[in-house]
Amino acid sequence: MGEAPDLTTFTVLHRAMRADSARLAQAVAEMDEADRVARATALARWYRGYMTELHDHHHIEDELFYPALREKVPGSGVMIDRIDVDHEHLSDLLDRTGALLTKLADPSVPFRSTHAEAVMVTEGLQALLDAHLGFEDDDVVPLFGVHFTADQYDAIEEQAKQHVDFKQLFFVIPWVLAHCTDAERELLFETSPFIFKAVWYVSRNRYAKLDRATFGESKLTPVAV
Repeated sequence: MGEAPDLTTFTVLHRAMRADSARLAQAVAEMDEADRVARATALARWYRGYMTELHDHHHIEDELFYPALREKVPGSGVMIDRIDVDHEHLSDLLDRTGALLTKLADPSVPFRSTHAEAVMVTEGLQALLDAHLGFEDDDVVPLFGVHFTADQYDAIEEQAKQHVDFKQLFFVIPWVLAHCTDAERELLFETSPFIFKAVWYVSRNRYAKLDRATFGESKLTPVAV
């Protein structure tokens, strides 16, 4: 069998999703009525990019990666069926969260009941996403490394890139890179096309500002240009 595939993109994407579902739940839980409009407006703006990425990622998994895995590894079918069910539940929670953040930013909507529901839903989203991605990372994604060559896996990734909305990259690229180790960031820069670097260069500071507005003190430092 040929060279094993590089699963860095899967690894980092899943890490970013899990980390920021926790940050989102915490930010919603800490919101009070006095800061609801400013905080919820920032959260809703950030969340649009996050929610879109999760929906897109699950669609690409369902349409490309997991059908290829099911064909290559027939015994994986039971695990992929579980993932399909999780994706349906996650889709519902993602959409409910977006609607609740919009309501929280509206001062005409009663705060206490809406906030309580938002806390419940975002905590549920975090719990399900954490369990779902833990299962994928431990039991499913490694199968690509065992049963696919680098060329076979790269061919699926190339198809996946055709499904990406270019505008969404201005959120996804700086968001993903914020969750990379130095080694992962260097690898992604080395193996990505020039447009990846160009999008990062023009979007990094804007994303850092959005991150701070959403979550307070950001782990990202704007880069002087």
